[in-house]
Amino acid sequence: MLGLLRIALGIFGPALFCGLLLTGAQRAGAGARTALSGVAFGTAWFAAYVALAGTPAWPSAEKIPAARDWLAWVVLLAALASLLHLTRIPARMLAAITRPVLSAALVVLSLRTWAERSGSWATLGLSFLVILSAWTAADRWIARADGPRAPLALLVAAIGVSLANHLAHSALLGAIAGALAASLAASTILAALVPSFRLLSGARAVIALVLAGCVLDGLVFSDLPLASALLLTGAVLAPGLLDLRGARSEGIGGRGSWKNALLGAALAFVPTALAVWIAWTPGEDLF
Repeated sequence: MLGLLRIALGIFGPALFCGLLLTGAQRAGAGARTALSGVAFGTAWFAAYVALAGTPAWPSAEKIPAARDWLAWVVLLAALASLLHLTRIPARMLAAITRPVLSAALVVLSLRTWAERSGSWATLGLSFLVILSAWTAADRWIARADGPRAPLALLVAAIGVSLANHLAHSALLGAIAGALAASLAASTILAALVPSFRLLSGARAVIALVLAGCVLDGLVFSDLPLASALLLTGAVLAPGLLDLRGARSEGIGGRGSWKNALLGAALAFVPTALAVWIAWTPGEDLF
């Protein structure tokens, strides 16, 4: 069982680092801001992982990394890949390349050994399609969201992933999802001070991979119900419904407004609460 002091130091220390680096990045150019956002979220979460679970295993003849170890390495790769935004490669092209590559890396590396033993290769393909589709759809609304709207809604979803995994008997997955939630809380505070703040593509890649990895690992290797996994995926997408109603217009609170942010958080909260409740009462799983 993870000690409270270890959890506190492992989660809040990296989150503070993430917030400070994001604050400093606000004065940088567009490419540097995007790169630093990925480095801030990625390195902070990786540091939290090391503090909570130890250094992730590297594959060798004696050791096969666990799925969560592969998650850590893929997240670190995403943080390093965000540095490509310092080059002249267009951001859209980078996103079009990195999303499928990193999604495939997460699924294949995490589930390959399991698929070899179970023969469930179709699960890998389905998982890849769901993660890539959800990541692409979430990217669209998060990229347009100014101020606290995106970090607050994603904070709600990350807390849900953490609680659901705890209830599904995986304290470690719950803790590393909580580490992401702490960094999102730091970015929410920053967004309150800087209304033009946005979660840029470097940060979005890390957030998507951590949430997807924790849900996937909990579903396959722990007791996370399928219904909870689907609802948590929906929680990341639900705040995008505000755009369908013109929520970015002045009539609904204006871009970056707290009214808009709270509406987005409420949309994320409904499926998140249902997911946590189902994880708490697995005998009543809907699927």
